[in-house]
Amino acid sequence: MLSKKERLSRDAFNRFFSVGKRFRSDSFDLIYAPHPTFHGAVVISKKVASRAVARNTMRRRVYSLLHEQGKSGIWIVILRKTPQIPSRATLKGELARFHTKLLPD
Repeated sequence: MLSKKERLSRDAFNRFFSVGKRFRSDSFDLIYAPHPTFHGAVVISKKVASRAVARNTMRRRVYSLLHEQGKSGIWIVILRKTPQIPSRATLKGELARFHTKLLPD
Protein backbone atom coordinates (compact mmCIF):
# COMPACT_ATOMS: atom_id res chain seq x y z
CA MET A 1 0.00 0.00 0.00
CA LEU A 2 1.21 3.48 -0.78
CA SER A 3 1.97 5.75 2.11
CA LYS A 4 -0.03 8.94 2.42
CA LYS A 5 2.84 11.10 1.14
CA GLU A 6 3.19 8.89 -1.97
CA ARG A 7 -0.46 9.41 -2.93
CA LEU A 8 -1.57 12.33 -5.05
CA SER A 9 -3.53 15.21 -3.60
CA ARG A 10 -6.71 16.26 -5.37
CA ASP A 11 -5.05 19.35 -6.86
CA ALA A 12 -2.02 17.40 -8.06
CA PHE A 13 -4.30 14.71 -9.49
CA ASN A 14 -6.23 17.28 -11.55
CA ARG A 15 -3.01 18.90 -12.78
CA PHE A 16 -1.30 15.68 -13.86
CA PHE A 17 -4.51 14.11 -15.20
CA SER A 18 -4.61 16.74 -17.94
CA VAL A 19 -0.89 16.85 -18.84
CA GLY A 20 0.18 13.21 -18.40
CA LYS A 21 0.92 10.75 -21.19
CA ARG A 22 -1.88 8.18 -21.59
CA PHE A 23 -1.60 4.44 -22.15
CA ARG A 24 -4.40 1.91 -22.49
CA SER A 25 -4.51 -1.78 -21.66
CA ASP A 26 -7.30 -4.33 -21.39
CA SER A 27 -7.73 -3.79 -17.64
CA PHE A 28 -6.84 -0.16 -17.03
CA ASP A 29 -5.80 3.20 -18.40
CA LEU A 30 -2.50 4.61 -17.20
CA ILE A 31 -1.57 8.27 -17.07
CA TYR A 32 2.13 8.92 -16.53
CA ALA A 33 4.01 12.17 -16.02
CA PRO A 34 7.73 12.41 -15.27
CA HIS A 35 8.54 13.71 -11.81
CA PRO A 36 11.62 13.39 -9.56
CA THR A 37 9.68 11.61 -6.81
CA PHE A 38 7.13 8.81 -6.93
CA HIS A 39 3.41 9.48 -6.48
CA GLY A 40 0.43 7.33 -7.43
CA ALA A 41 -3.34 7.29 -7.58
CA VAL A 42 -5.90 4.60 -8.36
CA VAL A 43 -9.42 5.35 -9.63
CA ILE A 44 -12.21 2.77 -9.62
CA SER A 45 -15.79 3.78 -10.38
CA LYS A 46 -18.94 2.14 -9.09
CA LYS A 47 -19.57 0.90 -12.64
CA VAL A 48 -16.45 -1.27 -12.38
CA ALA A 49 -17.33 -2.77 -9.00
CA SER A 50 -20.58 -1.84 -7.30
CA ARG A 51 -19.54 -3.00 -3.82
CA ALA A 52 -17.12 -0.86 -1.83
CA VAL A 53 -15.36 -3.97 -0.55
CA ALA A 54 -14.50 -5.03 -4.10
CA ARG A 55 -13.35 -1.52 -5.07
CA ASN A 56 -11.12 -1.25 -2.00
CA THR A 57 -9.64 -4.70 -2.61
CA MET A 58 -8.80 -3.79 -6.19
CA ARG A 59 -7.42 -0.42 -5.09
CA ARG A 60 -5.14 -2.04 -2.50
CA ARG A 61 -4.02 -4.59 -5.09
CA VAL A 62 -3.03 -1.88 -7.56
CA TYR A 63 -1.42 0.29 -4.85
CA SER A 64 0.84 -2.61 -3.87
CA LEU A 65 1.81 -3.16 -7.52
CA LEU A 66 2.55 0.53 -7.96
CA HIS A 67 4.69 0.47 -4.83
CA GLU A 68 6.70 -2.46 -6.24
CA GLN A 69 7.12 -0.82 -9.68
CA GLY A 70 7.32 2.86 -8.83
CA LYS A 71 10.71 4.48 -8.80
CA SER A 72 9.82 7.99 -9.93
CA GLY A 73 7.08 9.82 -11.73
CA ILE A 74 3.36 10.32 -11.34
CA TRP A 75 1.29 7.18 -11.96
CA ILE A 76 -2.50 7.42 -12.23
CA VAL A 77 -4.28 4.11 -12.84
CA ILE A 78 -7.94 4.11 -13.88
CA LEU A 79 -9.40 0.61 -13.78
CA ARG A 80 -11.75 -0.26 -16.63
CA LYS A 81 -14.85 -2.41 -16.58
CA THR A 82 -13.98 -5.94 -17.66
CA PRO A 83 -16.09 -9.12 -17.76
CA GLN A 84 -14.30 -10.40 -14.66
CA ILE A 85 -12.09 -8.76 -12.05
CA PRO A 86 -8.47 -8.90 -13.27
CA SER A 87 -6.12 -11.01 -11.20
CA ARG A 88 -3.03 -9.61 -9.51
CA ALA A 89 -0.81 -11.42 -12.02
CA THR A 90 -2.67 -9.86 -14.97
CA LEU A 91 -2.41 -6.37 -13.51
CA LYS A 92 1.26 -6.91 -12.66
CA GLY A 93 2.09 -8.02 -16.20
CA GLU A 94 0.31 -5.10 -17.84
CA LEU A 95 1.83 -2.59 -15.43
CA ALA A 96 5.32 -4.06 -15.94
CA ARG A 97 4.92 -3.74 -19.71
CA PHE A 98 4.20 -0.01 -19.37
CA HIS A 99 6.96 0.40 -16.80
CA THR A 100 9.56 -0.96 -19.23
CA LYS A 101 8.27 1.36 -21.97
CA LEU A 102 8.46 4.42 -19.74
CA LEU A 103 11.56 3.72 -17.68
CA PRO A 104 13.86 1.32 -19.57
CA ASP A 105 16.47 1.26 -16.71
